[in-house]
Amino acid sequence: MYKPLEMYGASSNFNPYPKMGSHGNVSGHGGHAHGGHGHSHAPGEQCGMHGGEGGEDAHFPSPGPQDKPKPPPPPPAPSKPDPASMSIVQSTQYGEMAKLMEFIENGADVRTPDAENVTLLHWAAINNRIEIVKYLITNGAIVDQKGGNLEATPLHWAVRQGLLNMVVLLMKYGADPNSVDIEGCTCLHVASQLSQTAAVAYLIGKGMDVDQVDNNGMTPLMWAAYRSFGVDTIRLLITMGASVNRRDKFHKNTALHWAVISSNQNGISVLTKASADATITNEKGETPLDLAKQKKSSWIMTQLEYLNLNQAREQPGWLRNISTNKTFRYRIMFWLPFYALFSVAGVLEWTKGWECSLLIISTLLITWGCISNKLKVEEIQRRFTTWMLRSKKVNNLITREQ
Repeated sequence: MYKPLEMYGASSNFNPYPKMGSHGNVSGHGGHAHGGHGHSHAPGEQCGMHGGEGGEDAHFPSPGPQDKPKPPPPPPAPSKPDPASMSIVQSTQYGEMAKLMEFIENGADVRTPDAENVTLLHWAAINNRIEIVKYLITNGAIVDQKGGNLEATPLHWAVRQGLLNMVVLLMKYGADPNSVDIEGCTCLHVASQLSQTAAVAYLIGKGMDVDQVDNNGMTPLMWAAYRSFGVDTIRLLITMGASVNRRDKFHKNTALHWAVISSNQNGISVLTKASADATITNEKGETPLDLAKQKKSSWIMTQLEYLNLNQAREQPGWLRNISTNKTFRYRIMFWLPFYALFSVAGVLEWTKGWECSLLIISTLLITWGCISNKLKVEEIQRRFTTWMLRSKKVNNLITREQ
């Protein structure tokens, strides 16, 4: 996951952005923090230390939040080394074109990653070195070469920082926004996590699937609901057709579940206005309201109860009971399988001709599927096979007695 460094706190021993080691402390990278670099921004915040082409400042790390009440002052940014003593990586990070050209002309391979498995193109992309990116690609750099702990591309790194001019440039040279990192995240997943709304709009405009899933079955909207605490990114994804009720692969959470888990009030507000279904249950049978009750968040509970009430009013009476009355749902869950399975057995026993049997059974199964989906009770699907076997045994006993 693309976590900002601040999420871990100053006292944490875990640093998702390892130091650069021999290259100095310019633009760290690493863990899921995605495709990283040495510091992070608040959602939607631009970095003031990128330093444009030829600028003096490189991309420096900043500390996470300190313990209250007296936060110590941040350490000073490392001073720029003398260009004459720079390594090839440092010359790329600081935008020293003349020094970089000297290395390349003396036989340095632009494709060879450093000790941290990061290429020169990654460093140029994250530090917004436009002319150096052009020079590296012209001299053989692979635009989609993966690197870092997450095996991300330079485009992932540029998207993470919201460097739209760099994103446009890399894609002009053929960078694939659908390329995935080690966790299956595309550039759209990354942009959505980090509230990079302009990048999200650009990538969708270039044809990216707004509902593409990563290795965990997470869509960009789910990531935005979980990690993006502004409204613009979530609202844009929904406007562009993202499914608000899709569930992830493992936890079976919807975007609304994820917003509740992270107490994302802005996300919850946008999703409820988009008519997200508050009755959908996850793998544990929990609705978003159930999760809100566990967190004891009165504001979230009020929002979801209001949403549940409005959605229930829009339904016919019997469907309203299914949606709002848990006891009623479980009574139906208990009797419906017997009705469905004995009906199938009866059709096979008493109808003539396989065409008629197939038609009736198909109708019954479609009805069964619709009702069980409406019940939102995962236990029905999990026990379906067991019920099938039991009903077959009962049916065999009945036919023997006859």
